[in-house]
Amino acid sequence: AYPELADLLGDRHRIVANDWQAASMSSLAGRLLHRAVDLVDQVDLAALELALQAIDQDGRPRCVNMAAASLADDGFIAEVQQRLNSAPQAAAKLWIDMAEGVALQSRRLRDAITAWRQLGVSVGLEHAGAGLLDLSRLHALGVDYIKIDGAFVQGVATQPEVRELARGLIA
Repeated sequence: AYPELADLLGDRHRIVANDWQAASMSSLAGRLLHRAVDLVDQVDLAALELALQAIDQDGRPRCVNMAAASLADDGFIAEVQQRLNSAPQAAAKLWIDMAEGVALQSRRLRDAITAWRQLGVSVGLEHAGAGLLDLSRLHALGVDYIKIDGAFVQGVATQPEVRELARGLIA
């Protein structure tokens, strides 16, 4: 920020000044990242609310994809539960997608999935891949559907070995 001052103080102080600038930028990045996570929660809750309202209006099922950052927040999970409880008829026609890694890591989220499913919500995993190797954990989640990552099925039409893998995954 002040190169003339750094030149005046010499190389040793220039390093300190550069470290201070780096620390300042890191702090700023951290604050912006924290704010972005807050916004993701708000976007996910707004999407949930819009989906529930749309279901109420026309009775057609809707799917909402929820971000990993949102689902890692206990307050967010509680808010989702509250909104689902307040609209049980719409909740019964709602689908919620989430990343497989988040669902497998959080005990609190696994409990929420159970509660959501009791309201009739269909819960599924998107971009499933690595977790498919641990089918017992996926089965314990009690999800309704799994969207397989495209990397596992790319070439299914032209490559027999990929076709066999895909058959095995859905069998």
